Amino acid sequence: MSTHPTELLSQLTQDLWTDRHLVELLLFKLVEAQLLLAADETRFVPSALSEVEAVMERIRDVEAERTSTVVELATEWAVPEDSLTLNEIVRRAPEPHASLLDEHRAAFRRLTDEIEQVTRENRRLATDATGRVKALLEGFVGATATYDAAGRSADGFHRPMSLDEVI
Repeated sequence: MSTHPTELLSQLTQDLWTDRHLVELLLFKLVEAQLLLAADETRFVPSALSEVEAVMERIRDVEAERTSTVVELATEWAVPEDSLTLNEIVRRAPEPHASLLDEHRAAFRRLTDEIEQVTRENRRLATDATGRVKALLEGFVGATATYDAAGRSADGFHRPMSLDEVI
């Protein structure tokens, strides 16, 4: 039994609303992780990243549903499914579907830009935190770097004094 293209476009719009909500939730979770990193609350970062992964899994599920709808739409329009991008669907769809789908396309572009920006900042913060942890551990267990006569390592850290030097 064939589904009418308007029904498929309505289903696709609904799938995109769900996907968009999840991508916004993903952005929220990434910002949450960023705030934890910025506050140096690294003990909570694994939990935040676990939540990010859970959202990613939900996004993959919704994407599978959306792909199924697009395959049905491609069959209905008698076009190859790999040629049926969101741009092409917007071009072919009647109103009000074309406008709704175009709005989703623009929103996904904005969200993608924001996610990329937050991800870059999270990497930078995580790298900074890793450097601080490494310096702290070197202070406790002894440095792994080579020091000059002034007690400076190649990365500029001062070598902690040993107990022998203090006594």
